[in-house]
Amino acid sequence: MPESLLKQVSRLDLPFMSIERCSCTESIQVTERSENADAFLIQVHLIGIDSYRVSSSGQEIFSGCLPEATISIRDMRRNWVEVIEPPFDRISIRLNFDELRLFAVQLGRPEFISLCCMEKAQDMSLNGLVSALMPAISLQQQTSAVFLEQMAMAMLIHITVNYGRLYFPPHRKGALSAQNEARAVEILKTHVVGEVPLVELAKACGFSRSYFGKAFKNTFGKSSHRWLSEYRLAKASELLKTDMAISQIAHECGFSDQSHLTRSFTEIVGETPGAWRRLFRASALGKPEMGQ
Repeated sequence: MPESLLKQVSRLDLPFMSIERCSCTESIQVTERSENADAFLIQVHLIGIDSYRVSSSGQEIFSGCLPEATISIRDMRRNWVEVIEPPFDRISIRLNFDELRLFAVQLGRPEFISLCCMEKAQDMSLNGLVSALMPAISLQQQTSAVFLEQMAMAMLIHITVNYGRLYFPPHRKGALSAQNEARAVEILKTHVVGEVPLVELAKACGFSRSYFGKAFKNTFGKSSHRWLSEYRLAKASELLKTDMAISQIAHECGFSDQSHLTRSFTEIVGETPGAWRRLFRASALGKPEMGQ
């Protein structure tokens, strides 16, 4: 699209993400094609759009109007095509997958797997966070580095909690202490193959089985059994980036066989381990996914 039609207001780089604002007021249909990358793209529409179509792999994903404050989340390993009838004004947030996982791990959430992709979701909270960054995005004023880091942290927590199955307790009352939280995670990580009895975890933290079970769920938003299942899938997703056979990955990550891994992976991620691996390899080479 000619630069005269698409106005790229500015780009802002924050920890773990980059943000860009684009707008168009010309009354001409706009077609945009995404790049192929191992990243997620979250779009926040600042104004409503009357006519909007998006397709992936030749299949139409959405067609219709988009209200103000609507968001979309896309896996950029796939090739996306948008057809938009201006005017539009939106913020695009790019999150590289490796950096997103690093963020989760640094906050003690190594069970993070992926974001849930969607179109036309209403998210007033994310819209509010983006609005607070508008002066910095538009380079209208000098903004402190501390404020930008805090805003990046708030946005990442909001995104991973609402679209990445993570949970962070609002306070420590009824939850594990930071020390016991880290201890429980380390014990669970050493039991990727096999199971760890709840009573063993509780004993390591100095609690009864009943109290520990409640405190763990208040800390992570899920049971220790569920946490371990998701951690195994997160570990499997990392090993799928290597040349290791999928059957061997299943064994290394504590699944009974390849079929067990495939069922569990597909249920959470939405695609088979083989399809996920092909998408990653295509993005690493900067090529369109197979079938394009």
